[in-house]
Amino acid sequence: MCEHLPGRGGLLCLPPYPHKLYLSLLFQGVQEVLKQEEPCSFVLVQHGGGGADVARTLALEAPQHTVCVVDVPPGHPQIVDWVLAEIRTAHGYSEAVYDAQGKRSVPVLQLFPLTVENQDPLSLGPTDVLLVTGGGKGIAAECALSLAIETGVRLALLGRSHPSSDQELADNLKRFSTSEIIFHYISADVTNPEQVQRAIGEIEQTLGPVTALLHGAGTNTPRLLNALTEKDFLQTISTKVESLPARER
Repeated sequence: MCEHLPGRGGLLCLPPYPHKLYLSLLFQGVQEVLKQEEPCSFVLVQHGGGGADVARTLALEAPQHTVCVVDVPPGHPQIVDWVLAEIRTAHGYSEAVYDAQGKRSVPVLQLFPLTVENQDPLSLGPTDVLLVTGGGKGIAAECALSLAIETGVRLALLGRSHPSSDQELADNLKRFSTSEIIFHYISADVTNPEQVQRAIGEIEQTLGPVTALLHGAGTNTPRLLNALTEKDFLQTISTKVESLPARER
């Protein structure tokens, strides 16, 4: 593909739902770009997401390089044509998404208005069980608390911390109890299949079948890309893209 294009750079194609091998290649590709003193291009081809967040970060930390993300339906006969067209016009950071009919769209970040007028009621209710990963602390805990108060949904909270050794977690669980919310907290690592299986079994025995999911698990150790080791990178990414492996996505 590169023989048709001017300039220098690299292209990485991720499969749908990339596992650690491909995430390692993504990390290595980003690190190679960061080593380049002269401007170059980094092209990421993906199928339904998987690496665009990393590419956006690269564009912010290394604005002298061109970063191009193309999201295409897997196996489509026009993939090469679409990717080549995007590369030829790429400048700075660009991102395009193609559907199976070849319709092109560009993702745009914008503020979502917080309005309650004409808002459809939430479909959750007291008969539902909401599984909340990372649900003991931070944003996930606050969202879960708000949802439970508003809808009466029962909460299955998963987190790696233990209330006996984490005061913030213990205080949050007291808030859930004070609010008279039906909940159950389990300490489990969402990237560990056996722990997730055991946790879901315990949840179903205690609260009933899980009917909804709020995926809030993550790690918060901010660092620049060039300061990350591959282990750091995989630990951060895998929590989001390789977690909850015990059940089908």
